[in-house]
Formats: sequence, C-alpha cells, structure tokens
Amino acid sequence: MVYLSSQIVDSMAPRGKVSRIQFRILSPDEIRQMSVTNPPIEYSDLCEEGKGKIQGLIDPRQGPSDQNSKCLTCTGSYIECPGHLDHIEC
Repeated sequence: MVYLSSQIVDSMAPRGKVSRIQFRILSPDEIRQMSVTNPPIEYSDLCEEGKGKIQGLIDPRQGPSDQNSKCLTCTGSYIECPGHLDHIEC
C-alpha cells in the first residue's frame, strides 16, 4: 500500500511470496549502464518552470515527483511507477 496525505491507496503491483533476496555492490560501469539518464545528473536545480529539470536532482525520467505527473521512462503515475536508477558523476 502507498500512503498519500493520510489516505491508503492500494498498489497496482502484482503480489506474491518472496522466496529469496540477494544484494550486491554494483560496479561504476554497471551503474552507468542501468542509469535512465545519459548524460547523468549535472544540475543541482530541482525544477524548471515548475517541473522536474532534465539532468537535475529530480529528473522526471527517475519517476514522477508529484501526484499529477507521469514518469518519462515508463509513463507510470505517482503510484504505478517504481522509480528508476540514476547517477551523479563525481
């Protein structure tokens, strides 16, 4: 379930039993390959004209940042989109 402004909204994600989970550290090249933005995040700005700034910290390709937006990667809503990996080159 997703909690929004003290409301409970049922998730649209399929449910099932988790039988195993595994964690590992990704290499820098793997992170770059999985990142939804190319080039990576370059701006410290959050918004431009009231929307997430492309290549900014809340780039809309990472997922919607508010309830009225759609994800530019999967076109999912605030509730449907799982969020997408991005990176910052240091």
